[in-house]
Amino acid sequence: MEKISQWVDDNGNKWDTEYFSEAKAKKLSKGLINCNNCINCTDCIGCEDCIDCVACEDCKECKFCKDMNSRWQLTDFISKRIIESIRRKQNV
Repeated sequence: MEKISQWVDDNGNKWDTEYFSEAKAKKLSKGLINCNNCINCTDCIGCEDCIDCVACEDCKECKFCKDMNSRWQLTDFISKRIIESIRRKQNV
């Protein structure tokens, strides 16, 4: 790990030195799988350029994404809610 006001791992992921110790940053780095250039993220897979995310997957440029386990899951959730709303209006 390199320290330049942020801890930086080999994939360019960063953690703010004001909030994270080097040991914590190393531990968090191991939790990012195939992620690049993310800032203060934890337990993510295949993300790029995200900030302060937790457990997201295949995201790009997300901020504060939490436990969505993929933005497609969120899209699916929103689509189902819209369909439910339409059906309710049709049954009125």
